[in-house]
Amino acid sequence: MAVVVELVALRVGAVVVAMLVVAVVVGMAAVMVVVVTAMGMAMTVGVAAMVVVVQVTFRGGGGARVGGSGGDDGGGGKGGGGGNDSHDKMVVV
Repeated sequence: MAVVVELVALRVGAVVVAMLVVAVVVGMAAVMVVVVTAMGMAMTVGVAAMVVVVQVTFRGGGGARVGGSGGDDGGGGKGGGGGNDSHDKMVVV
């Protein structure tokens, strides 16, 4: 009789341990989902902020783009087309 009780106790203990393991795994999975979701949201916000910063930096007023053509204010960015400078005019004698 004692052997049967011990076997039942062992089986119940094994079931309890299995349930605890499942609970821990499910809990870890839930935490991972929350962490991954939070990371995804943070990355989305970060990328959006970077896009805004890049647009403001490179578009910044007329002709501020690096290597772009001149804007309404006559001056281009680095390597861009400028306005009419005196050294661009040809002198005919």
